[in-house]
Amino acid sequence: MTGVTWSPATETANEYNLADGSFNSNSQTSTLTISASKLLTLDGESSGIHTFTCSFTVGTQSTAVTATQTITIFNPTVAIATSTAEGYSLDPHTITCDITDIPAQITGVEWISQTNVASLGLSPQDGIISGTSQTSTLTLSSAQLVQLKTTGGLNPAHVFTCKITVGTSNTAVTATHTYSIFTPDVATATSTVEGYSMDSHTISCGKICCSL
Repeated sequence: MTGVTWSPATETANEYNLADGSFNSNSQTSTLTISASKLLTLDGESSGIHTFTCSFTVGTQSTAVTATQTITIFNPTVAIATSTAEGYSLDPHTITCDITDIPAQITGVEWISQTNVASLGLSPQDGIISGTSQTSTLTLSSAQLVQLKTTGGLNPAHVFTCKITVGTSNTAVTATHTYSIFTPDVATATSTVEGYSMDSHTISCGKICCSL
């Protein structure tokens, strides 16, 4: 069978590829291949829902035989929803990652710390899908923040990446969050430890470390 059509698609370089297929044992399979770039364009049209009709004609009357397939296109995105950019290592910190435009639950959401700390033990939560979105969270304990702060030294900023992989090509979709960690300390700046009762005495105490 030749001349199988796939309405509304037509053979177009880098968009649609139509193949009649080969006849074998009284059957034949025609295919329509849609490029990733074209799917991205279609995602922005008709809410990403598109119907394609496979059609061919048979007999002396050229009777049309058709079948339809409706596809829904998803273009996943991730975004960090946490606005807090700095905090004390004494307080736990939670980072939230919003995953949107997904057809099913995403499992194994990855959270990566740019600061290489042995045995940091991150334990993120995937979250539960609701509609076409889900929210993954990463909670950093005070102990973990202290580890990061110690490893980071004088640089308080630490970058965390939320990552998912989608599709048969395992395409990575990521978002990052920078969080500056401070460990407060105080110290007396007065060196005098003794004096006469007839003289006044001032003791100074300064906070060290922080922009908070």
